[in-house]
Amino acid sequence: MLNCYEAFKMLYYSLDYIWDETKDENLGEFCSNMNPFLWKGENSADPAVYSHFKKLFNEKFNDECSYEEAYIFSKEYLKKEVDIYAKYGLEAFEKISLEIWKNACENRD
Repeated sequence: MLNCYEAFKMLYYSLDYIWDETKDENLGEFCSNMNPFLWKGENSADPAVYSHFKKLFNEKFNDECSYEEAYIFSKEYLKKEVDIYAKYGLEAFEKISLEIWKNACENRD
């Protein structure tokens, strides 16, 4: 099970992984805006990014969701995110299979 912030970080890790492989500038911009480690607490470099994620997450789930639900939700979120670089995040996330996602979730810090 993942809470909202854990799901957000897993999405960030996934996109950052793809960025490491592609070095796509637009994806890099989205990852920079999404970065959950820049500030203390549960936030993102651009606070609007996490705020939007959290709002949509809380509308859909109580406190937690399964790994599979978080994977599906992440795609839905990227389709609704208003950040101008989010479409590059969606394109990158399509390269992450559910199997890879579940494995990463099970082995997260």
